[in-house]
Amino acid sequence: MLTDKYLRRGTHRSTRQLEDAICHYLDVYTANPEPFIWSKSVDEILASLGRFFVCVRKGAAYAHVLKRVGHGLFGDMHRIAAARLPWANRHDEFVVRARDMAADHATALGWSISWYGFSRTCAPDDAPSMPAVGLTGWLANAPHRPVDLSPGCWREQLLAWLSEDLARSAWAWSRIVLFMQARGKYLLDGRLARPSELAHRRRHPDERTCT
Repeated sequence: MLTDKYLRRGTHRSTRQLEDAICHYLDVYTANPEPFIWSKSVDEILASLGRFFVCVRKGAAYAHVLKRVGHGLFGDMHRIAAARLPWANRHDEFVVRARDMAADHATALGWSISWYGFSRTCAPDDAPSMPAVGLTGWLANAPHRPVDLSPGCWREQLLAWLSEDLARSAWAWSRIVLFMQARGKYLLDGRLARPSELAHRRRHPDERTCT
């Protein structure tokens, strides 16, 4: 609330100005306080938290599949480390001239951004582990388990689907990269091939979506 209503609307040219703005907001707000009104019920909030923690647990279980399939598709993923940082920008994307990067390298980098996320792709190899945001999005949008199917069987089905979608994503990135290569520049942005949309297709196979 402080950020949305006050800080983003102001201009602060120093830390002191920012501190003064925060103190001024607190003085004005506490002079005439208003109770915070929750927009969702307790049950809705708890249900949302439950879905979040389920996704976190699944993410830990399926991260190994993501790593294994990535290695099978592209070999040692560490080989992109030397080239990833110079072209990163503030828009969470890489912009690279085609002559400065091989197409297979660009494909691996784009795939990594989609599944691991921009921050984790840019992070040094010795940095603390961050969640694979693309994988989390895929799990959050994957179909729900049918009541007549055991959790173990459903897990095996999800693993099979995940492996297929990881490969499908690599194919999509190879086509995207070839399209950009012909135009002399790669724009590698995870939104160009979203894992969540691949999972959405699993849940709604009759719909047509774009990656």
